[in-house]
Amino acid sequence: MKKQKFIHVLTKLMLSSMLVLNSTNVMGMPEYFTGDLNYLNDNMTVVNKSITGDNLVVTTQSIIADNYIAYVLITMETADGSTINHVTDFQSMSIGSFEYSYDMVLNEENQVVALFKICGDENDCSMQFGNIGNRLTDCFRVTTPVDILILYSNGNSLADFVDIMGVPPELHNLGLKNESPLVINSVSYESGELTVSGTHAAGDYNDISLVDSRTGDKIWCWKNSFEILDDGIIAYEYTFTFISEYDLSYLTIEVECDYFDTVIEGNWIVDVDLSSTVDVVSAEFDYKVDDEVVEIEFELSPLGLYLKTKSTQQTIEYLENPNLFDWFVDIEQTLLEWFRMSEQTLLQSSVGM
Repeated sequence: MKKQKFIHVLTKLMLSSMLVLNSTNVMGMPEYFTGDLNYLNDNMTVVNKSITGDNLVVTTQSIIADNYIAYVLITMETADGSTINHVTDFQSMSIGSFEYSYDMVLNEENQVVALFKICGDENDCSMQFGNIGNRLTDCFRVTTPVDILILYSNGNSLADFVDIMGVPPELHNLGLKNESPLVINSVSYESGELTVSGTHAAGDYNDISLVDSRTGDKIWCWKNSFEILDDGIIAYEYTFTFISEYDLSYLTIEVECDYFDTVIEGNWIVDVDLSSTVDVVSAEFDYKVDDEVVEIEFELSPLGLYLKTKSTQQTIEYLENPNLFDWFVDIEQTLLEWFRMSEQTLLQSSVGM
C-alpha cells in the first residue's frame, strides 16, 4: 500500500467509519445480559454448531468478530431435558492465550446462556470449561478461644475431632450454604507469633483472621503460605504477629471461605473460528518523531479501532466503541506517548543486557 500523509489517513478513516459503523448496531458487551437469544442476532453470524457430553448439549449459536475482538454466544442445556438450577459461572475456564470475559445467565427456556468477549489476533480458538455452578462466599467462626485450641494442638491434630463442616466443634455457622472443605489442623503460639495451619480444597480461596472479643476488631495475618500436596489438596499456614499470651483467651478464629458449588459436573471443549465477520477499514502511514520513523497501521470495524505497528504488529491501542472524532483529535499525543514509552523500554532492556 502506498504510504499516505497522516491527515489523509484520518480523513479516509473518518469517511469510512460513517459507513462501517452504520452497518451494525453492535458496539460492545452489554452492561447487563439477560440471556435473550435474539440479542445481537440481527448482526451476528449464525453458527448453530453443537457438541454433547456429560448430559449437556453445548451450542455455539452465533458470533461477531473483527481482526482483534469477538463476541460469541453459546447456549447449554441438558440432553435429557432435566431442569437446571440457578447457575452463574464455570469452575474452570481456559481460552488459550486469548484474553476474555463473559456474562452467564439461566433463561426462561432453562438454557444456560453465555456471551463471551474474546480478544486476540488468532482465528483458531479452543474454549475449554469444566463444571457449571456458582461461586459462593461464606463466613464462619470457631468460638473456642485460641488458647484452648493451642493446648489441644500440643501433640494432637484438631482434624481428629472435626465435625461435618470440616472445622472443630462449637462452630457457629454464619450462613454456610454447604460443607466447607477447609480443615484447621493446628494452632500454635511462640514468642508473640500465632500460627494457624490446615488444608482446604484446590480451587477454593480462604482468608483466615482473628477476632478480638474485647473490641470486635479483626486482626489480619502478617504472612501466609500455601503448598499443593500430592492429592491436590492445598496446605495453608497463616501467621499473626504481636500477639501477647494475655490476648490468647480473647481471640477466636474467623474464616471467610470462597468456594464453588457445582450444579452440572463435566468438562467440555468448544472450537470456534474467530475470523472476521464484519467489514474492516484499514490504512497506514509513516509516523516521524525525532528523525525516527515508525510505520503505523489503523484498523477500524464496528467493534473498535485497532492501532498497531506494521513491522512488528505490536498493539499501540485498541479502543472499543470509540468516540472517533474525539480520539482523532488526540491521536498525535497518543502516538507520542506510546513512542516515548517504547523508547524507554528499549533503553532499559539494553542497559539490563
